[in-house]
Amino acid sequence: MGKENKTLSSQNENKTIIKGSSIVGVLTLVSRIAGFFRDLVFASLFGSSMYADAFFVAFKIPNMLRSFVAEGALTSAFVPLFSEEVKKGEKETREAFRNVWGFLLIVTIFLSLIGIIFSSEITLFFAPGFENISGKLELASNLTKIMFPYIIFISFVSLANGALSIFKIFGISATSQILMNIVMILFALAGFFFTPFRASHIMAYSVIVSGVLMCLMQIRHLRKAKLTIIPAFNIFNKLILSLIKLMIPAIIGAGVYQLTIFINTVIASMLEPGSVSWLFYADRFSQIPIGIFTISLASVLLPSLSKFVVNNQHKEFQDSLKNALCFTSFFIIPISFFIFLVSEPCIQVFLQRKAFDAISTLNTASALKAYAIGIWGVSAYTILVRAFLAKKDTKTPTLVSIIVLFLHFHISLLICGRLIESNSISANILYSYQGFLYKYLPFLDLGHIGLALSASISSSLGFVILFIILKFKDRKLVLKGFFSSTLKAFIASLFMYYASKCIFSFNFSIYLRLILSLIISFMMYALLSYVLGSKELKASSKLFLSIKDKFIKN
Repeated sequence: MGKENKTLSSQNENKTIIKGSSIVGVLTLVSRIAGFFRDLVFASLFGSSMYADAFFVAFKIPNMLRSFVAEGALTSAFVPLFSEEVKKGEKETREAFRNVWGFLLIVTIFLSLIGIIFSSEITLFFAPGFENISGKLELASNLTKIMFPYIIFISFVSLANGALSIFKIFGISATSQILMNIVMILFALAGFFFTPFRASHIMAYSVIVSGVLMCLMQIRHLRKAKLTIIPAFNIFNKLILSLIKLMIPAIIGAGVYQLTIFINTVIASMLEPGSVSWLFYADRFSQIPIGIFTISLASVLLPSLSKFVVNNQHKEFQDSLKNALCFTSFFIIPISFFIFLVSEPCIQVFLQRKAFDAISTLNTASALKAYAIGIWGVSAYTILVRAFLAKKDTKTPTLVSIIVLFLHFHISLLICGRLIESNSISANILYSYQGFLYKYLPFLDLGHIGLALSASISSSLGFVILFIILKFKDRKLVLKGFFSSTLKAFIASLFMYYASKCIFSFNFSIYLRLILSLIISFMMYALLSYVLGSKELKASSKLFLSIKDKFIKN
């Protein structure tokens, strides 16, 4: 009877993972659509001008810190610990949340004050190349000063989302992002009535306004889970100390992607003007499948894997991880091929207007192709990290992330071309070190494309390294079927790519070619997956039919 109960519990947990990731995925899709309109309006307003570069750098600084403090380090360490507190009772659960929120509030307020006081120095560190263009560094510094408190609001949203996921309340963070995109669209539309300089400041204030509204949105859902937003400042209790212990290595481990973006920003600021903007727009497009599928799945997967670890259910842990990886390959690989195929027409349709010209389209599309190569590697890496975090092992992902960061940094310097000299210390160090590497290693001159390609290569290698370590540390772990599922997805995607590519040889309108290529790609991939006997296709079809039946009944 006990074994049957465990099996039933495992099945229910897997259904929760699928249901939860589907909910988050749909809401994230809506958020990304809103984000598309936001980027469209933003591109029309600023193009790839100095105002766009300055805003993107200023916005990335608190966003990068948020990955270390909230979504990356804190949430990854918090969810496994909070799972244990929930088992103790309602009072312990409520106090645990209040204590962690108090700790997070102190940290983020401190970081905000530091960011505001030293905004000029921080901006120069992040974008040393801006110093060479009159007024660009000062503008970015002012925008950074305005937006830094955003880290307080988004950190609270991330913490609330992590806590609510334990109670099977999903999609709150994605809903908050929808609200943020809507607010920023409204402010961007207002920006057309002002000079670009004033408009850039209006957009900076839109970030703060949306942050406040996102926090207010969490209150009702937290009450539903019987959690309070009133912080407690008992920051030296056992829970906080355990949290800090797990957070220290997780700051590097879970924030590796943001560190990659940071390095890209610094180096891009020392390349051709506009490089920062081209990489930003390309990254936004490449993040769509990662946000809709990978992050949605990973956010739901972590609480479930943590529960299996707490209950010592190794087989259930193994099956859930394997299914997550298989579905990642099944969905992400064809999407990566499709993005690579339609990168230029897609950028042209969505962004090319007013200040965003044909040259910006070409350069952004080139970077997007390079990013597309690594979408699967980033996604699979993200899923594997959750397996280690569920076991409270933050040291291994940290070690691997350091290796990934090391690879990305050196590959970037070797293939991006010669950097522009600057008076800042960080720029001079990069310039000198690149010259040293050029003496002993082969190099290319790919410009901003090299930065995107380096991110793809290093992330994919990171997944391989992490997978080998996981197998070595857990000899009992069997992920049979993952490699065959990945191979089937790759073969089907390859044939899909060449079949869809033929569409672009015809002289149809660009809109018609995009629609036809999407339809043909979907049909070809589904057909070939069926021929190859893909289990993920069958499972996805059953899920779709069950959702359809429920919708019809309702």
